[in-house]
Amino acid sequence: MPLTVAILPVLLVRVDDATSALPLRSIVETVRIEPREVHRADTGEMLRLRDRIFPLFRLGGVLHSVRNGRDGSQFLRVVIIGIADRQIGVVFDQLLGQKQIVIKPLPSFLRAVLGLVGATIRGDGSVCMILDPDGLAALGDKCSGENKLIR
Repeated sequence: MPLTVAILPVLLVRVDDATSALPLRSIVETVRIEPREVHRADTGEMLRLRDRIFPLFRLGGVLHSVRNGRDGSQFLRVVIIGIADRQIGVVFDQLLGQKQIVIKPLPSFLRAVLGLVGATIRGDGSVCMILDPDGLAALGDKCSGENKLIR
């Protein structure tokens, strides 16, 4: 193995058929919420959880998911991510568990994509994108309801 290989502990989540990885160091908690706990604001969706307000980011919106965080259940699954002194909620379909992965750098044409930090190849040969929590927060700030990927 080359000395420059980086191994990262991540939480694997799924939206539709796409699996993505979130670095564990940024995750505060995972929760299931009822849709009535999501509120619309001028800047997008917000989540009220234990008397705190979090901006809510639907990962399916970025991935152009049909379900956009809905898997037919009555609950939404949310990962609360901490970025510096703030926190955001990321909605996904399914929690797949924790793994340690090897980070592969992105090809040059993908480096301008906001919210991505790298990729990994899973045991079944599929590619899994590694999400950048800082980029997701910036994407949420920029979008105000619409999802734009390119910086």
